[in-house]
Amino acid sequence: MIEALKNDPAAKADLEAFLQGLITGGADTPEEQQAALLFADLELKTTSGEEFVNNIVTALMTPIDTSVKVIDLLKTIIPADVAGDKAKFTAMFTGLLSANAMYFALGQGIDSDAGGDGVVDPGKSLPPGANAGDIAQKAGVAFLANAIVTKVDDDALPTPDVADAITQMYYLLYDQTNPGFTISPDLTMPNPFSTPGPAGLNAVKALYNAAGMTLPA
Repeated sequence: MIEALKNDPAAKADLEAFLQGLITGGADTPEEQQAALLFADLELKTTSGEEFVNNIVTALMTPIDTSVKVIDLLKTIIPADVAGDKAKFTAMFTGLLSANAMYFALGQGIDSDAGGDGVVDPGKSLPPGANAGDIAQKAGVAFLANAIVTKVDDDALPTPDVADAITQMYYLLYDQTNPGFTISPDLTMPNPFSTPGPAGLNAVKALYNAAGMTLPA
């Protein structure tokens, strides 16, 4: 099914619209949780996002070094089939951002008391059969990818534009002579996992908590 959806964007969009329609606010019920997980998996598996996750997951075992340049980290983790291909690069990061939204809903669903504190609420859990460790790691990587795009968008562009931020990241790695390239090659990594962190951090922490894991600060 995944291969078929890779080659049929319209069918993928229809399926994701259906799954999105099953989720109201945070993914609170097992049905909503399964829909969020399937949506996130579709985005990762159809855009090389899953390989990106596998390449970067070790970076989440220690605190993010904010002195490291974005270009230096990305060069080591971009999947080979995406490198130098603007359409695939854009699709992968767009997919990671979409997956991040689903993981946020999933985290909210299990951690909603007092606005979310990064700990699973009493009586709440991930759906039966879910691989909590896999979910937590994918959520952490999607959250980090979102933070990188956000930093480019907020700090390096004159007006907010997520699509342009992803394009600028592509130019940063593969086409710095492009007349449209405007961001600094010296842009350094954000650390979205440091407290208090950006919006959504506690949702990711809750997913790690569900897996018996903790994020490095």
